[in-house]
Amino acid sequence: MFQMDVFVNMANSRARHKFDWEGALQLMIAERLNEPCSKLQSFSNQNEYIGFSTQTGLQHFYRTLDILNKEQDALKAIQKTERHIKHRQYWDYWLTK
Repeated sequence: MFQMDVFVNMANSRARHKFDWEGALQLMIAERLNEPCSKLQSFSNQNEYIGFSTQTGLQHFYRTLDILNKEQDALKAIQKTERHIKHRQYWDYWLTK
């Protein structure tokens, strides 16, 4: 739904990253959905999540934010596509009734 894999592939094609920024991003999203808090608290809470096998360093959270900042144009394009799809689904639903 969020096309995260598309965004990650676009970001990875533009630059090589020497750490698991996708894992850090997933942890930040999970923490934001669960209980919004600071990056330091997200770092402290990462052991509470099942399925994240590696320990993500605090600096990786902040480096991931740097990547997201550099990739804002790609992120905006994905968000625009999502809005268009939702809008179209809404009208398709109401026009078929």
